[in-house]
Amino acid sequence: MPGTLPERLEAQAQTYRRILTLCLREKRFEGITFWGFTDKHSWIHKHFGEDNPLLFDDQYRPKPAYLAVRQTLLGK
Repeated sequence: MPGTLPERLEAQAQTYRRILTLCLREKRFEGITFWGFTDKHSWIHKHFGEDNPLLFDDQYRPKPAYLAVRQTLLGK
């Protein structure tokens, strides 16, 4: 994976923000599902290698992706 962890987490946050923004523009959008809660229990590690795909880290702390989703849902 290229970049430092903070750079990757920021890129992840921006990806979440862009996708959710596009979803919210769709008239028939009904919801969003996250396949997991914390990186600690992510299935991604077992199948694709070490990654940090979810909204909370392995210590249950919110990551930039969580803040991006929250702000997008609040219209900020």
